[in-house]
Amino acid sequence: MTSNWALFNNLSINLGYYRFYSELPFFPLLLFFLHFFELCSLSLQNYFLQLLLFFL
Repeated sequence: MTSNWALFNNLSINLGYYRFYSELPFFPLLLFFLHFFELCSLSLQNYFLQLLLFFL
């Protein structure tokens, strides 16, 4: 009984988040693109640092 209640509670929380984000449809995309660009910039920085270390 407790597992069913926890599952229902989790589902209602997820539905609440979905209802909140559906009013701001650009927000999850914005977070995704920010994370993607952050990962790209980190990999580029590592690449340039490796090039610098190679030439030094």
